[in-house]
Amino acid sequence: MLSAYQVKEVTTYATATTGIRAMEGPDFQSKDDTMLVSRGMAIFQRGVNPETPGKQLIVIPHHIAVGLDYDCKEDRIIWSDISGHSIRSASLNGTDHKSFYASELSSPEGIAVDWSSRNVYYADSLNDEIGVASLDGKYQKALVTEGLVNPRALALDMHNRHLYYTDWHRENPVIGRVDMDGQNNRIFLNDDIHLPNGITILPNRRELCWVDAGNHR
Repeated sequence: MLSAYQVKEVTTYATATTGIRAMEGPDFQSKDDTMLVSRGMAIFQRGVNPETPGKQLIVIPHHIAVGLDYDCKEDRIIWSDISGHSIRSASLNGTDHKSFYASELSSPEGIAVDWSSRNVYYADSLNDEIGVASLDGKYQKALVTEGLVNPRALALDMHNRHLYYTDWHRENPVIGRVDMDGQNNRIFLNDDIHLPNGITILPNRRELCWVDAGNHR
């Protein structure tokens, strides 16, 4: 069972057009801690040390990158593009970028990659749904289509096979939990939250952390 933990000492928080993802996974090896940052049309790579300079990896004119994740098996960046209504990928060096899923998407925002099953989960804030698509683009399924108002961020608990999500419901904002096959959708947390945005899971500590744009913390 995960415990909920809100990061209260945060000077910035994720917005609709900014995403941050640490690069991790059983096959990921690096001498330096690295994170990927999406902002507008660009995706950057930089170290977690603020004094370490970053570098721009990808720029796609007229596209807006929002959700961001990393496929450690294929060494590729996966992101959602709300302007292009698609989910895209590229090599870690910024080359070979392509759209691999665009059918029926309206406003894809949060994403989470299941590298072991070769799937990406996504939240579509206009279609009010959470779905899953294979990383080769051949398979897609809507998992949660009821009870959502404005789904945003996603995080996978691979150990217990759960998917956690935030919903910017203006009257009843929640952090929800659903099985990775779409079953047993339920409210995980709805106390003292307003606009829950980015979420992440700390597997070793069995904790879920989030930032709240409404509470500014």
